[in-house]
Amino acid sequence: MKSLIFKKVSSFEKELIEKIFRLRFEVYALQCGFINEKDYPHGLEQDFYDEYSLHFGAFDPLGEVHGSVRMIMPNPKGYPIYQHVDPYLLTKVLPSGAKAAEISRLVISKRFGRKENLARRDQNFRRGVRPLFSAKGVTFKLCEQLTLQAIENNVTHVFALMERSLLVLLHKYGFEFNQFADPVDVFGMVYPCVADTNQIARALLEHSPQEEIPLTLALS
Repeated sequence: MKSLIFKKVSSFEKELIEKIFRLRFEVYALQCGFINEKDYPHGLEQDFYDEYSLHFGAFDPLGEVHGSVRMIMPNPKGYPIYQHVDPYLLTKVLPSGAKAAEISRLVISKRFGRKENLARRDQNFRRGVRPLFSAKGVTFKLCEQLTLQAIENNVTHVFALMERSLLVLLHKYGFEFNQFADPVDVFGMVYPCVADTNQIARALLEHSPQEEIPLTLALS
């Protein structure tokens, strides 16, 4: 982890923000085919919600981004999850006075845990060469930064559309994301989940990524 810097990216850091948008384009358009490359002539994936989001990135010493995630704060348009899930279902599970934010656009560079790199990584393990950082480790550290900022901004709960594989993994490490609505098809089946930010903070203190576990794109 020593060769990556995990940080919140300010809206004034235009170059770093653009690198995050470019990574999202590479993952969603070029790697996964979720969006049409031709609809993004500048190679940047961004939307209305970015203006109302806190952005987090994993950067190497040269400033290249290897992973990112955003937390969408309360805003005039609501949240993208409302396009797929009845907002009433979320309000039912939130306590009175809760301040909620949506986690989305979690992307990890293809060098971390992508299927096309598994064979190369297996060869490295057989030669006794361990990767400097793992997809799991990058995800944990991004989650850590996001959680710290959530608490600092008085966000009591976070919610997301989450693949089952990530939901199971996060539960394994004590992150109590609870499903609050039926799964929906958003580039594959995803589960609407909500979690208490203080509980996530406690889990982060208790667990750290010790072993290499490949992750695929999990939050949309």
